[in-house]
Amino acid sequence: MKEYNVKIIKKDYEKIKKLALKAYKRKCYETSFAYIELASHIMTGYQFIDRDKELERLLVKISDEIFERIQGKGNRGKVVIYDYQGLENRGLVWIYAEALVNIGYQVFYITYEEKKGRFHNLERCVISSGGKVYTIKEGSYVSRARQIINFVRQVNPEAIFVHTIPCDIPLLEAIRRFKDIKKYYINLEDHGFQLGLGFMDKIIEFRSYGFYYSRDCRGIDESKLSVLPFYPHKASKEFQGFPFGGNGERFILSGGSTYKIEGSNYYEKIIVELLKTYDDLYFIYAGNGKSEKLDRIISEFPGRAFHIFEREDLNELMKHAFAYVSTYPIGGGLMYQYAASEGKIPLTLQDEKNQISDAKSFLQDTDLEGVVFYKAEDLCNEFKHLYEDRNYRETQEKKIKKTVIGQTEFENGIRQLMEYGTVPYELKEVHLDREYVRQMFFNASSYKTYCRYFLNRKRINLRIVFHFPMYCINSLVYRLRE
Repeated sequence: MKEYNVKIIKKDYEKIKKLALKAYKRKCYETSFAYIELASHIMTGYQFIDRDKELERLLVKISDEIFERIQGKGNRGKVVIYDYQGLENRGLVWIYAEALVNIGYQVFYITYEEKKGRFHNLERCVISSGGKVYTIKEGSYVSRARQIINFVRQVNPEAIFVHTIPCDIPLLEAIRRFKDIKKYYINLEDHGFQLGLGFMDKIIEFRSYGFYYSRDCRGIDESKLSVLPFYPHKASKEFQGFPFGGNGERFILSGGSTYKIEGSNYYEKIIVELLKTYDDLYFIYAGNGKSEKLDRIISEFPGRAFHIFEREDLNELMKHAFAYVSTYPIGGGLMYQYAASEGKIPLTLQDEKNQISDAKSFLQDTDLEGVVFYKAEDLCNEFKHLYEDRNYRETQEKKIKKTVIGQTEFENGIRQLMEYGTVPYELKEVHLDREYVRQMFFNASSYKTYCRYFLNRKRINLRIVFHFPMYCINSLVYRLRE
């Protein structure tokens, strides 16, 4: 196995950037895009830097050489939502689309053709406003960017809302072409590296952490930042049942991408401790990915511990849960809110330096006790208190429900954003310990996960294979073994 450490990753990153620049100078734009995307994916995973203006400048140069600049203000009352993920029950696209429709906008939705069939309710919402759904066909980076440009030109909106991943090359290439159309970025991941935020007119953060991080670490001008907390969209989906009997059993629900429980053994220890304490307690982890920690828990508690993939009926499953235990060392904001909105306490183990996973920063009542714990033992004791004292649990559940904003409040925020360009919000004090966060992300990764960045399943780039053969070969071997 090749040596794997911070120094090597940073060296690889600089090499990739140089290769991207060389490809640009040869006018091999597709290859340059592939390198830029690879570099961005790596930095998103490791967070060694907060922003890379050199890569952004390179994107600008390529974009200016390929695409013409489009001037002219769009039609008032029309907005485009661009959504890379194309999932109405994940992220924030549904609540933004519904809010814009409810306050009187005609909404047009752009996503990828392969996502068809995943957003029926969202499509009905868009069509009800007089809007339309456009789908992007797979192809080269330039081809996808041109499709986005053409769709936006057809609509000619007054604003574009961007709901995407941290390194969406075709979108970034396309959106720069529209000089006079307002560009709003819905910041889903406010805690780390993202490419192209400087291309946006307004970045919508959802808590104080994102505001301070974008201003102080990413160097985004304060005038471009607004804070608008979100609420969880509850999809109207039929309950799909339990992986066990479903006869009133009490169970812990937890979930999110499995990388969030890597880099520490505390999460596994908490779940094992609780399952050992209560023989009638079950455990469900809902999230994509594989985890040896989850495999060990399932092996130790057969018939009582389960790992299921993401489900569209997540909020229905949450309703039946006894409590929600957050992932550690990295938490999940939307899962906190799903739990709180259903009156389930999002029990959260947190390191004091790790404010990106602070459950209270996603909730409106930051003084509520019995949510965040700095010792695993204290979290387990709180769970036992909830488990054994019904009156206490019911009191806590009533309190937690009040910590999530509602749809009306969110829609008022969107209206203010569109009319006045900002949303009133009382910022809370935040301590940004970026070195701690970087170490945490490195600990949550491995040589195996690092290799996987180099071999894109959809678009294998032979240049990347040529320059980084061992990473690509190992990535292929790991996938074949699985």
